[in-house]
Amino acid sequence: MNNQELISIIVPVYNVEKYLPKCLDSIINQSYQNIEVLLINDGSTDNSLSICEEYKKCDNRITIFSQVNFGLASARNLGLDNARGSFISFIDSDDYVSPDFISDLYSLLKNTSSDISMCNFLEVKESDVDSTFSQNIPLNIQQYSGCEYLHKLYSKEFAVGKIVVWNKLYSRSIWEDLRFPVGKLNEDEAIIHYVYDRANKIAITSEILYFYVKRQGSIMNVRLDMLIERNLYYLEALTQRLDFFELRGYLKLRGETFARRARVVKNIYKNNNKLNNRSPKFDRLVYDDLKGNLKLYLTSNFIKLDLKLNLLYIYIKQRASASFGM
Repeated sequence: MNNQELISIIVPVYNVEKYLPKCLDSIINQSYQNIEVLLINDGSTDNSLSICEEYKKCDNRITIFSQVNFGLASARNLGLDNARGSFISFIDSDDYVSPDFISDLYSLLKNTSSDISMCNFLEVKESDVDSTFSQNIPLNIQQYSGCEYLHKLYSKEFAVGKIVVWNKLYSRSIWEDLRFPVGKLNEDEAIIHYVYDRANKIAITSEILYFYVKRQGSIMNVRLDMLIERNLYYLEALTQRLDFFELRGYLKLRGETFARRARVVKNIYKNNNKLNNRSPKFDRLVYDDLKGNLKLYLTSNFIKLDLKLNLLYIYIKQRASASFGM
């Protein structure tokens, strides 16, 4: 253990008393033992803090930080500000990990001289959390430069795993002076391109080491109006990403980002149509975006014809409407 480098595991905690023990058990029972566990209590109103304190009594590797409810991004930032390890990992408090999550990602990172190692994950229904899991997929290791992996941001392969921060192990240097945007949803989307751009090499294993619990009440299970709000934050993240890729000279990535942005605009319009009380605010946002960008959307080589026709139809329909006070 003395030869093991210290690894910091950051766990934001907010009203997860039902799931927290399984999460913490999976962390403290890691085969890689030289870890520090930073539990960030983000203003929990249930028994989550008490559970954290009970685990801390039994394991001196655990440190608890408490703040008022500032949200996931702020909690992760507080963990980053206090992490002492040479490597950093994030685990969400309603999820759990394999006993070899840290060990295997650490070995992968070191053996490939990478800055980030990444594993596959399994989505687990709340009712199946205690089910036995057997891994039947062939082991496959892939390696990319940070720039190469940025070009996979919009591919369907390993889609969700690319944009979240929780199925990975990072060299500490990746997070120097880099923090999550506070007060926003889609905080992973807003930061992941900076993360990959800082990496010289990224190694990925097909091995399933992380278990994402899809539960009721999760921020990933949202009402339709909240889904639109998430799309608005995603739109903002993509706009910032456009500027970043242009600054870095990644023209293909900028074009792909612009195409993704167009799709999000269409989704905002589509979801707004499904609301019982259609929001004039969202109508206005879609119209203003199309008014300013429609020509660019229609001439982009990265946007398919069916999406271009959809956007043109939406713009014509919106322009003819007075429902949002044009």
